[in-house]
Amino acid sequence: MAGLFDGLVRTVSGSSSFAEGSLADPETDKQEPLRQGLLRRLKETAAKARLFQSISEKELRGEELSDADYEEILYVGRIAEHHFLVYKSLANKYLALSVPDPIAKVADVASDGAGKLLEVAVGNPLSGIRSFLTSGGARL
Repeated sequence: MAGLFDGLVRTVSGSSSFAEGSLADPETDKQEPLRQGLLRRLKETAAKARLFQSISEKELRGEELSDADYEEILYVGRIAEHHFLVYKSLANKYLALSVPDPIAKVADVASDGAGKLLEVAVGNPLSGIRSFLTSGGARL
């Protein structure tokens, strides 16, 4: 995966398609040139892919993971979704998300306390609330 993002870095660096426009820098809230912002984000995504690769290689070797490794694993979904939405925003003429497509979320995971998985539910966030309310559930 990291190699794919490295290839995109080379493509964007040599392309004139990203010469105009700007993106907000999340750390400073200031605008940065589009190409510079896109290259920074592509490099960040490649670095995250390499990090997850190194974590999985540790696990395969039977090495103990650090607290930082577990923290990264905890937020892998958040990281992937964030990066996906950033890249998707490039398709918008204003370089921003206007109305993101709904993304299914894990709604419930329950276990019996002994590690046996009892239930996993996946669905759209609002559909469960609507079902609950229309079936006579409590009011929000």
